[in-house]
Amino acid sequence: APKWSIAPQDTVVTMGSCFAQHIATWLRARNLNVPFFDTGDNIKSRNFSANYGNIYTVKQALQLTQEIAGQRSCSEKGWALADGFVDPLRPNVFAAPVESPDRVSTLRKGHLEAVKAAFDALDILVFTLGLTESWRVNACDTVLPTAPGVVAGEYDPQKYGFVNFDYAEIRGDLEQFCAAVQALRGGREFKLILTVSPVPLTATFEDRHVLQSSTYSKSVLRAVAGDFAAENGFADYFPSFEIINNPAAKSTFFEDNFRSVKPDAV
Repeated sequence: APKWSIAPQDTVVTMGSCFAQHIATWLRARNLNVPFFDTGDNIKSRNFSANYGNIYTVKQALQLTQEIAGQRSCSEKGWALADGFVDPLRPNVFAAPVESPDRVSTLRKGHLEAVKAAFDALDILVFTLGLTESWRVNACDTVLPTAPGVVAGEYDPQKYGFVNFDYAEIRGDLEQFCAAVQALRGGREFKLILTVSPVPLTATFEDRHVLQSSTYSKSVLRAVAGDFAAENGFADYFPSFEIINNPAAKSTFFEDNFRSVKPDAV
């Protein structure tokens, strides 16, 4: 029972965890209006509406709006690889590393302008909530999409800290994020579709089995999404998590690794 529908002329912007890429691809294949606002140079894919890559936590999304508004910046300017540097806030985006941290900063400025343009143009934002666990830079409190040392950079327990967000933190961040997007739009309202990624965790930093952490993460995100949509007329919830994890599907909606979602399921 949707609150409203997506019209062909509505501008749709997608962001969030990896599952949000499937939503954008599906909408575009059906000729709905999901523009790409960023550059295609040296980029692995154009699956999102801009080159932010996976935004796994609401805190990441909130900090992105704060960065656009000039209210914060990350103290980490570039993570080194053997043949160059990548952006710590989107380390998987570049097709090839760039030559210097200064070049990373220059590209990031252009990216922030593209994201601002996307926020300004959208009628509907589709936001997929993915994780509660994250890593952050102690010096500036910036939340990262991946742990340092996984894709690039080096892990240093003195420089980075682990965080596992709870319901109250995520709910507060979501409220601030929506207010920030509206502020970047000059006060103009927008519609929000919330989904929860059905992809389970494959690892956890908590001292417990990954099944427990995965259930915690998805339960909290589902509760936040459901409550927020129930209490805000501009927001609605689409049950991608429930559809893919439906017991009647007997896990047939997943690939052989039981994590990746099959195209037919999407």
